[in-house]
Amino acid sequence: MQFFPRPTRVEQMSYEVSDEYFTNRESPYSASNLLKSAKILIVLEDPVKRAFYHYQVCILYIEWLWLLLIKHQDKVQRHLPIPQKVG
Repeated sequence: MQFFPRPTRVEQMSYEVSDEYFTNRESPYSASNLLKSAKILIVLEDPVKRAFYHYQVCILYIEWLWLLLIKHQDKVQRHLPIPQKVG
């Protein structure tokens, strides 16, 4: 832990997590100007593993949403228009 000494006060430590910082070329410069003594740690992931993880999270969310809709289908049907048969 010689590269990451423990802070002596809680106020000294904060962090931010985002993958949006690399979509804009100006972001690193803006952060550097705003926080002169900030330390930046970049963690790179295997893009295939990351895509698969994102897929799994989406599937779980869809399943959760589906179960929620089934559980509250009577309330949902009261607020949604009923499709009319055409023809």
